[in-house]
This record gives sequence, structure tokens and C-alpha cells, in this order.
Amino acid sequence: MVPTDMSKLYFLILFLCLYSTAFSQCNNSISLKRVVNETDKGNGGVIELSVTSSDQYVAVIHIEKGTGPEKIEEKRGRGITVIRFDGLDVQAMYQVQLEFLSADETHCRKLQKSQITFESE
Repeated sequence: MVPTDMSKLYFLILFLCLYSTAFSQCNNSISLKRVVNETDKGNGGVIELSVTSSDQYVAVIHIEKGTGPEKIEEKRGRGITVIRFDGLDVQAMYQVQLEFLSADETHCRKLQKSQITFESE
């Protein structure tokens, strides 16, 4: 049997549906909760992220420089939590990357927030 244009189209639609379903099954998520300048309180810049997961994770904050990201601090945790990084330079740009250690899907293993900056007052 020779494939017709309609059968090719059906196969393409089926493939795209299965592909998009696979990407929607991550059980881990991160979101920015707060990015504040607390230099008046002696804390410098503060970045807080909400983590929703049942997995163990490693959170790493990087400062973004012209030569590439430079690791500043690493925190480990598990479950639904808020991660706080403080004492940050409010003039710099940051990236936070979380690696979920037991995530099954490759695309769910690492999540990141990039180009985090502090509002100037």
C-alpha cells in the first residue's frame, strides 16, 4: 500500500500529539517568588524561588559575566520548598539552575531561570 498525503498528515498529527504529551508530564517546577534589594537591611540582593517537586534537587546560582556563568552557591533540598539566595550584588545578572536527581525524563531533569536582575530604585 502506498501512503497517501492524508495518511502522512494523520501520522504527523499523531506524532505531534504524542510528542507534546511527553513534554507536558514533568512533575517538577520552579518559579521566581521574590527578587528584592535588601541592602538597607544588610542582606544585599535576595532571590527566592518556589520549588514544586517530590524529588531531591540541587540548586545552583550563577552570576552571568561576559566570560560565561560563574557558580556562586549551591543548595540541596527535597520536596515543595522556597530556596533563598542572599548577599547578592544588586548590580549583577543571575541564573538559577535546578537539577532534579531522580527525574525520569531528560527534559525534566534540569530547569532554570535566567537573566534575573534587581529593579533599580
